Amino acid sequence: MNHLSPIVIFLSSGAFIPGFAQSEPTDTIKSKNLDEVVVEARQQSTSAKVSRYIPDKRVKNAATNAIDLLKRMAIPQLSTAVGSDAVTTAAGEEVSLFINYLPAAQQDIYGLRTTDVKSIEYMDFPDDPRFNGAQHVVNIIVQEYEFGGYTKISDAQFVLSSTGNTAEVFSKFAYRKMVYDLYVRSQTYASVKAGNESYSTFKLPQGDARRDQTLDGDYKSYYLPVTFRAVYNTQKMTVANTLGFTFSDIYQAKYDGSLSITPAHAGDSYRSYLTQPAVSRSLVWNGDYFFILPHAWSLKVAPRLSYDRNSRYSDYRTDIPGSAPIINNAYEDILSGSLQLSSNKKFGSRHGIGITMNTSLMRNDIDYRGNAPYDSKFDSFRLNLLPSYTFSLQNLYWHIGAGFDWFHNTSNGITEDRVNPWVSTSLSYSPSNRHQIAFILNYFSDGVGGADRSTNILQTNEFLYRTGNPGLYPGNGIVSRLTYTFLPSRAFNMSVYGSYNLQEHPITTLYRLTDDGQAILTVPENNGNASTVTVGVNLTWRLLNGSLILQGSPKLDYYHRTGEYRYSHPVASAVVQASYYLRSFYFGAYYATRNRLYHLMNGAGSFYPQQYGVAAGWANESWNVSVNASNFARTSYLATKTHMSTPLFESLDLNYSGNIHAGITFNVIYTIGYGKKIQRGNEVGAQTGGASAIL
Repeated sequence: MNHLSPIVIFLSSGAFIPGFAQSEPTDTIKSKNLDEVVVEARQQSTSAKVSRYIPDKRVKNAATNAIDLLKRMAIPQLSTAVGSDAVTTAAGEEVSLFINYLPAAQQDIYGLRTTDVKSIEYMDFPDDPRFNGAQHVVNIIVQEYEFGGYTKISDAQFVLSSTGNTAEVFSKFAYRKMVYDLYVRSQTYASVKAGNESYSTFKLPQGDARRDQTLDGDYKSYYLPVTFRAVYNTQKMTVANTLGFTFSDIYQAKYDGSLSITPAHAGDSYRSYLTQPAVSRSLVWNGDYFFILPHAWSLKVAPRLSYDRNSRYSDYRTDIPGSAPIINNAYEDILSGSLQLSSNKKFGSRHGIGITMNTSLMRNDIDYRGNAPYDSKFDSFRLNLLPSYTFSLQNLYWHIGAGFDWFHNTSNGITEDRVNPWVSTSLSYSPSNRHQIAFILNYFSDGVGGADRSTNILQTNEFLYRTGNPGLYPGNGIVSRLTYTFLPSRAFNMSVYGSYNLQEHPITTLYRLTDDGQAILTVPENNGNASTVTVGVNLTWRLLNGSLILQGSPKLDYYHRTGEYRYSHPVASAVVQASYYLRSFYFGAYYATRNRLYHLMNGAGSFYPQQYGVAAGWANESWNVSVNASNFARTSYLATKTHMSTPLFESLDLNYSGNIHAGITFNVIYTIGYGKKIQRGNEVGAQTGGASAIL
């Protein structure tokens, strides 16, 4: 009797197709033994709309969270900064992170069980409304659960450069159509070395005054976010609600050191003392609702509410005879809300229209106490509307959108209304799944923060005061980028890019005489133009059957500024990284060259030292144990050197931090899995509230 025998066909795309064939009687055709045939799944491919990457099992086991996974995968269109959780495009543009089409901030994905990741998608200007109209998107596709879930427990201990501990617990539970997430983090930090040296010259009418100060301090902080989320998911709708509370406490920030002021106190040496503790509390509710509607329509609704309470203290004293303390304390309440609507309709396979509306309202109520008591109130309302059209072929994708931004701001009784245009377009062409050429162009305007509009005047030191400017207006900006991505094989990928960013009339900190020429006041004003041209390349080689991964990212930035601060500076930098996987063990190393950054706000140039490190660890699906040594040969704590020169003020600031000193981190992660893997959604983490307007 015939019987069925299973046959599994494995396609090069990575898909499995189960089939069945009937057994037949042996025929008389001669057979021949063939050599072994190995068909490998293609782990990277691109099209005009999306680039997809499938992580290797060894990489998923070694990664500690979603950000670490992105770093290890070396996706050519992305840049992941050394020593940071920041993820940007290779040219430095902001990237929005999603997990299974739900938005996830960086801290929201610490709890991700990386072994469940199936693939990662990178997209420019996606037309799916679930991405909230984001321009550059990374969507992490994870295995789902039918019921059950997992609990991930992690602990990281920092020594040498700083002392501290980060403990996290993330738990996910799914039952039928519901998924529940709970996230708790406890982080303590104490800097071994904190402080700065400041060498300033004030060019006053009666003659130059020089102020040299050295502050060495003790910095300790505590951070506690707690977040709960519930997600209801069906084939035609997703309803997610998130409630989060965050407590942040800089409970010790004391600095003291030497102070000299000439010519007023020529030859004299004094001591100065600075205390700057701060406490913040934040309560946030986020909603995320997606619906598939009739007639090829879809709708995304994302409301948000938050309340923040901030307390910041500053007490500066010296032992100069007759000097008075400078006390600036601020107590702030922030109430903010926003609503985002995104809708999309498809017309066949080629055409689509969409519209995205964002509206937000924020109120900052600040009570200044100390030397300059003052009550400040800021109300800001923003509405932007961006209709869009998309055209898709098999190898071509075009997106164009045009709309407006309406700003309505009230700052201590002064009201401003402004409407600015917003235009964006993206065109990508992919002749095959190995090549993609993409061009983007944005014309937009930025808002103005409440702190920049403050009319209060605060004293910083013996010669320097600062204030805001209610007359500020949003400057317009242009961002353009051309990228070529080449994915010839599993062993190699490359992305070459060039970008041009222009900021018209950016908010600039200018220096003005005050107090009858006895001191200097910093005032923000719209001034000049600032542009940056960047060219670079991301290269990745996978050798020894993927066990050895080498990455290189050289780039050249050219900074140009007009207006009161004029400069033109080319800056070359590079990052190289290597990872090696041996069964359950993994090893890594990185090196980042010295770098410079020129600040848009004040024309200052900051210089950063080189960074390097090595790591080793062992991991399986449940455990991940690692040790990381960074900057292990460096004894200096000098983190940045910043120089600024203006007609009235010149300074050199040396900032010290344990983060740049030799340091070691021990990390242990244990994950308990339970239930049936069919549904697993987005990971939830710390929720952030409104932006502070304290000056």
